[in-house]
Amino acid sequence: MSLSEIHNLTRSVLIREGASPEHADSVADCVRNAERDGASSHGMYRVPGYIRSLRSGKVRGDADPSLTRVNDTVMRCEGDRSFVSLVHRRYLEQVIQVARQHGVCIFAARRIAHWAALWPETEAIADAGLVAFACTSYLPTVAPHGTRHAFFGTNPVSFAWPRPLRPPLVFDMATSSSSLGDLSLKARMGEEVPEGTGLDGEGKVSKDPSEILKGCLLPFGGYKGSHLAMAVELLAGPLIGETTSYETAREDNQDGGPPLGGELIVAMSLDIISGSKESAEAAERFLKHLEEMESFGMPGQRRHQRRLDLGKRKIDAVTMAEIEKLLESSK
Repeated sequence: MSLSEIHNLTRSVLIREGASPEHADSVADCVRNAERDGASSHGMYRVPGYIRSLRSGKVRGDADPSLTRVNDTVMRCEGDRSFVSLVHRRYLEQVIQVARQHGVCIFAARRIAHWAALWPETEAIADAGLVAFACTSYLPTVAPHGTRHAFFGTNPVSFAWPRPLRPPLVFDMATSSSSLGDLSLKARMGEEVPEGTGLDGEGKVSKDPSEILKGCLLPFGGYKGSHLAMAVELLAGPLIGETTSYETAREDNQDGGPPLGGELIVAMSLDIISGSKESAEAAERFLKHLEEMESFGMPGQRRHQRRLDLGKRKIDAVTMAEIEKLLESSK
């Protein structure tokens, strides 16, 4: 499919399921951009989940997120049970303006369904010349280090750093050994995963992603990833007045789509916080030394290279069949 076909199909499907044009268009942008950047686990693969959440009523097609300016640097968004892309479309520019004026902006989004990658928001902030951090929690999918039962979400974090006259440094990673989307796609394709990725339903180490989906993922790096996942639970939960993963699971209707939860975004001005124009130059010297090291790949670099290819993208046939089946069932 061409990138425009991916966007148009996603948009039309979501409007058909009751999403407003603004809501559907924001999601379609995310789906298209994920496929454009080679992140198929966040592209068309997610559309059935978007459909199910709209169809079950968990996500409101006519959601109308609102913003409260708590003080100079803190903004709180009530998502009104929307997909997070709508919140970003409406308010991310305000986050950028506040950080430019005051040096930092803390943005707390609540009652949103985050089913996309995290890099779109942090990259947008870095493109505006600011440093960015974002995190969100999920449903219990990951066993804390030393345990054998899911309690944490995959709890991704994203960080972005602006660079003059070139794409920003951006990474977006789950705190688990694998993202749930990647694991599900490997299960669909019958591929094995490395030992240490997760446990099967009986709590035994497994390389079979289908069996791990019956059990739980493990955190990356043992206790280090586990502690980072714990921090995300608190940052994207109690800190912003939202649920942690196990509480989210209690509320979720298990429709197969994204749960409702929260996202924390922090935008920071390098110039204001450092108080020096030379800090940006020091950062560039550091990053250039990294780039000169053999075999080092700058985070986000492959995504930007893929964007140069505006040709068609291969879409998983099973995903397309699932979308068609869902659409047929609504006739």
